[in-house]
Formats: sequence, C-alpha cells, structure tokens
Amino acid sequence: MDTIIEAQRRIEKSGINVAFDPSHPISPDLFCGRQEQTKQIINGIISLKQHVVLYGDRGVGKSSLAQYCGSFF
Repeated sequence: MDTIIEAQRRIEKSGINVAFDPSHPISPDLFCGRQEQTKQIINGIISLKQHVVLYGDRGVGKSSLAQYCGSFF
C-alpha cells in the first residue's frame, strides 16, 4: 500500500499527470506539424459547397487539429 501511495506522490510531484491528457486537445500555441492537413482543412472551410470531416482512430489528434484550424477564424 505504501508503495502505491509513494508512486502516486512521485507522479504528482513530477507534473507528468498534467503534461499530457488524451481526453483534451492540446492548445493551439503548442500544436505543430501537419501543415498539409491544416491547409486542406482551411481550404475546405473557406470554399463554397464543401465540408470538412475529420476521422481516425482514438487519440491521433483529431480534436487538436480541429482546434488549431479553428484558431485561424
């Protein structure tokens, strides 16, 4: 029991538990990469009669990409 509590204390002290949270998108100021996908999404948003659909496996960055592209508008 003491080892579990000590491990939890070390995790909290390190700050790793707040560094990454897969249930929330990363903030736009920390997002980098995926320039081609960003360009395609923005072009789709500003084009008439087009829609943008993001799909993929869980945890690959769909929400982060959408939030990042939304920061341009």
